Amino acid sequence: MAVQTVAPNRRRSRRVYWLYLVPGAVALTVVILIPFALNLWYSLHKWKGGLAPKIWIGLDNYTALMHDQAFWHSFQNSLWMIVAMVVLPTLIGLVLAAVLFDYIGKHVGTRTASFLRATYYLPQILPVAVAGIVWNWIFNAETGALNQILRGFGVSDPPNWLGDPDLALPAVMLVLVWIQIGYPT
Repeated sequence: MAVQTVAPNRRRSRRVYWLYLVPGAVALTVVILIPFALNLWYSLHKWKGGLAPKIWIGLDNYTALMHDQAFWHSFQNSLWMIVAMVVLPTLIGLVLAAVLFDYIGKHVGTRTASFLRATYYLPQILPVAVAGIVWNWIFNAETGALNQILRGFGVSDPPNWLGDPDLALPAVMLVLVWIQIGYPT
């Protein structure tokens, strides 16, 4: 039975793969894997930082975390942010895209559909700082546009949208949905 050998050119091309692979693997190890392993190791210790001694406590930090109400409140807020950044914009954006393509594009005209598509996409390319300034102006408790409209309808004491703990998260979620809604369309 004959033994097959790899041609020198193929051997050299395999070495080239390593030249491209090694820098990325080193960066991944240094930036992600080592800090992740250290975080996991430190989480199993009681440590005040610096040169203070580390005391092994096992899973006690995780047990305390599972009983911490602030952690669960933060976890719930994070889930709501996922809904605001991923689920709602995707669903609403796909419905808008279907309406723009199937109804407006065919019945009203493609120019109108293209204009609306660009209008829906505009918040996606708007700088976040500009969007923050605009929405801060809209949600301002004293002089905000939304509260001025509510006062015009006779609401004497409109809400403080960003200052009320019950309204701040939905207000921020609304802004996030507005920013992300153009991506699927």
